[in-house]
Amino acid sequence: MSDGPAPNAGHSKPSLREMLRQAVANTANLKITKCVRGTTSIQENAGFAAIRAKRSKAVDRFAASLKPVIAEIRAKGAKSQTAIAKELNNLGHRTQKGSPWDSNSVGALLGRQAALNRRSDSASVGQKVI
Repeated sequence: MSDGPAPNAGHSKPSLREMLRQAVANTANLKITKCVRGTTSIQENAGFAAIRAKRSKAVDRFAASLKPVIAEIRAKGAKSQTAIAKELNNLGHRTQKGSPWDSNSVGALLGRQAALNRRSDSASVGQKVI
């Protein structure tokens, strides 16, 4: 009951083995990453590293900008992450994404600040003294 030639007439259909070979070859330049919401996606390596580095530098700048604020809050007696978060919220500070502070976000901030301190310490050790 067909009225004409099949849509793929004249073209041979690739074998399953050939399709699999092509799929594997096409994934050589791809990277599987875990997305924020827990789903898996494939992203090309080109550009991904640059975007990640740009975000990382922005987060580093944000963490560095809050160092004096955190030092002042600690000087006032706030020691726990919850107390620091409460004081940051009372002062009107928000996270980089604009959310109120909680103990987890303060923990991430303190971890980032500690990593920045370690990086700056190791950089100064490796510098030549003239």
